[in-house]
Amino acid sequence: MRLRTTIAIISIAAMTTACSLLDWGSEPPPTIEGDGSVNAFARCIEHLKGTAAYVIVNKRSMQGARPTLDQLSDTSTVSDEEIAALYQLKTPIDICRQEFLASLTGVSLDHKPAYIDFWSNDDKDMVELVQKKITWGEFNLRKIDNIDAWQRQFTNSLLLTVHP
Repeated sequence: MRLRTTIAIISIAAMTTACSLLDWGSEPPPTIEGDGSVNAFARCIEHLKGTAAYVIVNKRSMQGARPTLDQLSDTSTVSDEEIAALYQLKTPIDICRQEFLASLTGVSLDHKPAYIDFWSNDDKDMVELVQKKITWGEFNLRKIDNIDAWQRQFTNSLLLTVHP
């Protein structure tokens, strides 16, 4: 019981932090309404697109899309301004991720590991980017590999759902 209370307090603190980090305009960040769809996650992320942090990061690495050729060949490392923007986006994106995972039900639960692996790999690459161990171009190449691996894993989980 004490663990659940602690987790609830941490979750509330994280949501409060996310709201204070970014200008959401007149509306609070959206919540995912349990439809378990990628569209629900996209709607949650959509509210970040107008923020300064999102604009800064999106110039170097397309969010929600495959990187451009220029982004793939970018040999520069992350700047201090970009690191600050990445940190500003981290908590709100994690909230969207957690709400999305919590919304998965029924057959959709079979796909949960694919999302967790995808986001875990993305986070590992982000750490290396912020530590300046890799360039933006390398980060974006890994992003494509990560997207491809997610698509394979997701397809396999679909096939197992249809043909167990």
